[in-house]
Amino acid sequence: MLDSIAIHSTRFTELEADYIKKDVVAVFTPTIFDLVKQKIDYVSKYVISEILVGFYLTAYVVAMKEKKQRKFHIDCEFTESSLAAIHCSCCNMECDGMPCGHIFYVLNILRAEKLPKCCIDSRWTMGAKSAFPCIQKQAART
Repeated sequence: MLDSIAIHSTRFTELEADYIKKDVVAVFTPTIFDLVKQKIDYVSKYVISEILVGFYLTAYVVAMKEKKQRKFHIDCEFTESSLAAIHCSCCNMECDGMPCGHIFYVLNILRAEKLPKCCIDSRWTMGAKSAFPCIQKQAART
């Protein structure tokens, strides 16, 4: 039943919502969207303390405005000016399968309009079950 509700409903986003939030609402299931939305809304609590630029890799050092001593390193790997991979030292994306607030903060700095594919774990998407088609069985007649 929850699958049907997820497929046939659209989550509400504010009219002033940024592009990432509007993209995320179409990608993730309603339950996961609610969790991800909280992380996106938390972005205003972060600040960049350092940017380390390399040839293919740019590292952003992010901290909370109130707790600047606790820093997180977000590594962004670029190929042909597009984001190929992103990793945060908090490792939430690897554990939860969802980008952390630190990653959303950096995506906001990069002015990303869509969530990069490297940030999408297919198990939380609206199309997750398409990899496992329904198996219909006929009832045995007696």
